[in-house]
Amino acid sequence: MDLPAELKLLLQYMVMLPRGHMFEKDWLVMKWMNEGLTHTPYPGDIIRGEFMMLQMWFRRKREAEVYFSELVDRNIITRAAPNWQHNLDEAEPCQWKVNHCMLQFLASISSRTHFVVTGAVLGGSLWGAEEDAPLLDFDIARRDYSTNAERGIEFIMPDVRCIGLSFENELIRSRGDEVETEEMAKKKQEEIAQKKRGTKDMVITRPPLIAYPAPENWIPRRLALHGRVTTDALRRYDWSTIRSLAVSGEQQINLLDCFTYLVVLDLEQWDDLKDEDILQICNSKMYALRHLSIRNTQVSKLPPQIKELYSLMTLDVSHIHINELPSEVFQLQFLIKLDLTSTKIGKVPKLIAGLQNLQYLLIGGDGIAAMLTAGIRLPDKIVKLATVNLSDCSMGFVKALWTMRFLSVLAITCSSYQCTDKVYQEALLSLIETLWLLKSLTIHCQLGCSMEFLDLITDPPKKLEKLKVETGRFVSVPQWIDGLQQLAFLQITVCKLEPGNLEILWCLPKLKSLVLGLEFIPREQIAFECEGFHELMEFSVDCPVPWLTFRHGAMPKLTYLQLKFCSGPGRGYNVPSGICNLRMITEVVLCYNEKWCANSSSVKRTVEAVKKEVAKHHNPINLVINGTRHDVPEFNELEMPSD
Repeated sequence: MDLPAELKLLLQYMVMLPRGHMFEKDWLVMKWMNEGLTHTPYPGDIIRGEFMMLQMWFRRKREAEVYFSELVDRNIITRAAPNWQHNLDEAEPCQWKVNHCMLQFLASISSRTHFVVTGAVLGGSLWGAEEDAPLLDFDIARRDYSTNAERGIEFIMPDVRCIGLSFENELIRSRGDEVETEEMAKKKQEEIAQKKRGTKDMVITRPPLIAYPAPENWIPRRLALHGRVTTDALRRYDWSTIRSLAVSGEQQINLLDCFTYLVVLDLEQWDDLKDEDILQICNSKMYALRHLSIRNTQVSKLPPQIKELYSLMTLDVSHIHINELPSEVFQLQFLIKLDLTSTKIGKVPKLIAGLQNLQYLLIGGDGIAAMLTAGIRLPDKIVKLATVNLSDCSMGFVKALWTMRFLSVLAITCSSYQCTDKVYQEALLSLIETLWLLKSLTIHCQLGCSMEFLDLITDPPKKLEKLKVETGRFVSVPQWIDGLQQLAFLQITVCKLEPGNLEILWCLPKLKSLVLGLEFIPREQIAFECEGFHELMEFSVDCPVPWLTFRHGAMPKLTYLQLKFCSGPGRGYNVPSGICNLRMITEVVLCYNEKWCANSSSVKRTVEAVKKEVAKHHNPINLVINGTRHDVPEFNELEMPSD
């Protein structure tokens, strides 16, 4: 592959992922960083000084994000959108995946470089035998650890990746269709065994097709156990050199204390993980562990011994049935990321102030924002804070957010009272204008809340890439939005479109996703001309009667169009038109309430009009109506009855 050396290294790390695994961008970026796979060394090894270390950490993270974007641009990493549920909001936890064929290719590359050890050698049906039959059978009476007596050999088959052990890098090879017999293999192994004092033969039960030698001083560093592996199979090896371990699926392993020198431990979706296993990890003296993830497991509590993992930088306990954190968690002085998303932890305690290096605090989830204990003080180095309920927070807490000069992602929930109280309005305005590094701002409020006070913003953050105001509404498009030249995602609801409002939107040079709510019935068609929206790829409109017209050449890069509508007064001509002029469109989604609007004449006219537009398009288009895909026959004007 024609890739830079840094990208090749990061790609080989993908072999650690189980087949079909979906992940989030931040999840992978943080693992790259904790593994030390990014080009820039860890900041503490270069310079001293708190501020400079943070700047170096940000530079390192931006570098990893650039690598991620390049892999996306090369279509190696693709977005996962199952069941037609398209996620317009990139700043939300968007799921990504690696193509299965690409993953197999990466496995073959990684096997040649011996970058990752997988669990295939420890058990599985790689050779078409019984499911639990072992691949290799080693009979080694005495092992000499002094001079690298055991070194790795990688055996490669199509769609197979595994690693075995041998002596002195001797190979058992096959050339073409010629496969060495078991007698030939034994003869070679006898010659090798004579070089070793007091060792017996190593018997290979099934001859491999191809074998690749490990480097002279090769030491296994990364182990991925995603197949069915037993404890007895693990006991045959010494895993003290492993620095990264990933386990998932149905695994019955009770040897976690053997991996003493781990740096990254990813136990996400391990079905058999129990509270006792977490206690075993904490008592295993894993002093070098930086990354621990028990996401989507059956763990129900964290033990107080969690403080023994004092080098932790990332702790992910999201999507588990945990309702509180032990106070010892807040003694982890090096903790950078704490993910409590979609847990039963509804309130963040005051002890959070003890995590002075904390930069990512993710709480709430599933549409619920977490509360903050009264009088709480958050660490001032936080970079990402989401999602916090400010409803019961004092004015002093809102003002304290002004001091978070590194904050780049902020998601808050406001009450209707805070949106109307002038004191709170001024505090929120000052907060938005003070956070000059802010790149993502999400404001959740109660249904129908007026956000008109945000029109008074005079100096918005120039680096803002995402602005999402959910449920709240503006009178019209705020004028200050035209100064957000970096804006890529915008969600806004307006009560009317004044002259020049569309120009504010289509002049945004980097806008890729637009979610536009129109809380009115248009009296005239809303026309989108060929000017502007040159980078827009996703467009969602929520309007009672979507009287939209797309002119020839409009939105040249648009691939996804979503129309949300309901029953309303209308005539036969106030329906969407010009969809056939969107030359790059690939998917059109219609959403309406089937229970209340299925028999509405205006809804029926809108659906039929869209179907005709889709049928007239020269490219095949996926038409999805209320989550169901519809096949639309090709439109033929000659078959239409004449008036």
